[in-house]
Order: sequence, then structure tokens, then C-alpha cells
Amino acid sequence: MIGDGTLVLGLNWPIALTATLALLVVRPIAAWVSLLASLQPTDEKAIIGFFGICGLGSLYYMASGTSAATFSEEATLWSTLFLVILA
Repeated sequence: MIGDGTLVLGLNWPIALTATLALLVVRPIAAWVSLLASLQPTDEKAIIGFFGICGLGSLYYMASGTSAATFSEEATLWSTLFLVILA
């Protein structure tokens, strides 16, 4: 599955838009909310929110989810995840 090029060849504009929204909107908002009670300065919270954590956890959860259930768009999910990690 990974070595056959479908991760790159499966990319399209909806996947790119989803990855962009995940990187620039969803991740910063989620990080900001999780740091509300923190005493860190606002600029530090913004930096943490923008850069986030490495994609290793995402890979683990995607692999766990796709091994536990069957998804009709599994290749699309993996392509989106890899694009987000690469970005």
C-alpha cells in the first residue's frame, strides 16, 4: 500500500484543502484551547498552537483505526495524513 505510490498519486485538491485547514485552523485552535489554563505568555501559546507536535501520534492512531475497521476512503485518509505530516 505505501510503496506503490498511492499516497502521492492519491492527492487532490480536497485533500490539500483538508490538510491546510488541519494545519492552519484546527491544530492551532485545539492547542490554544488546551493551553487556556496555562500560565504561559500568549505568544508562546501561539507558537505551540501553530507548530503542534510531531505526526507520530497521528500515524499510530490512523494505523490503529484502519486496522480495527474498514473505511471506504482509506487511501484518501492516509494521503491526507501524510500531506499534513510532510507540511
